[in-house]
Amino acid sequence: MLITQDELADALIDAYERGVEVKVIIDDDWLYSSGSDYERILDAGVDIRGDNRAGLMHHKVMIIDGYVVVTGSYNWSVSAEDSNDENVIVLRSSRVAEEYLEEFDRIWSGTVKPTKEGEEAPGEEEGVEEVTVHVVINEVEQNPAGADAGNEWVELYNPSSQPVDIGGWTLSTTHGDTVTLTIPEGTIIDPGEFKVYTYSKQWLDNEDESVILRDDSGVIVDETPILNDTHNDDRAWSRHPNGHDTDSPSDWAFQPSTMGAENP
Repeated sequence: MLITQDELADALIDAYERGVEVKVIIDDDWLYSSGSDYERILDAGVDIRGDNRAGLMHHKVMIIDGYVVVTGSYNWSVSAEDSNDENVIVLRSSRVAEEYLEEFDRIWSGTVKPTKEGEEAPGEEEGVEEVTVHVVINEVEQNPAGADAGNEWVELYNPSSQPVDIGGWTLSTTHGDTVTLTIPEGTIIDPGEFKVYTYSKQWLDNEDESVILRDDSGVIVDETPILNDTHNDDRAWSRHPNGHDTDSPSDWAFQPSTMGAENP
């Protein structure tokens, strides 16, 4: 579970500021995924934690006032709201709420309270930095000079401080005849490294195209806005500056391509 829906983040922060006790657990593999509201919620003072376990945090549950339970497939994300087929069930039962709360407390007991910048976590050794794992689609060349086939490309970038295993992850187009490329098993993208992926045939449409990066479980890690390039030259859509990610179209600029290198 992750939170990328800003309206929900606003509601959690508003409730906390009214004096409501708010506790949130999300999958710690996706704390810093594209569009995640984790840091904004944490900075507001809300006690939000990663689940601190190897398995997926697949619960999508909200417990309100010990009586209302909201659950279903809905994942508190922009995609759940705007793109996916989802369901939400609202239950009003103190007995049901109590059972869900027991499960929440079980998971909560294994979490660790995050620290803000300048604070030291309990038991943390001095000088040990917080690990941030994050991979983004950094640049897209959908209409290169000359032939498209074999010359269109998508660049990934790891702006984090840790290597990430992206083996089995996929890159998918969304317009026209869609194409999905699977990244070979065992592929590691190191901190600050760029990896460029091409296809032998034409795969990126010049207009109304968007590219989605998914992990090996099918979870969306990053996606581009709708991109248009009808210029047939050496310009491409790239994050500006390099790796900039606020989940907004304004993160992107149409500028001379820098395949496999830093964006200006």
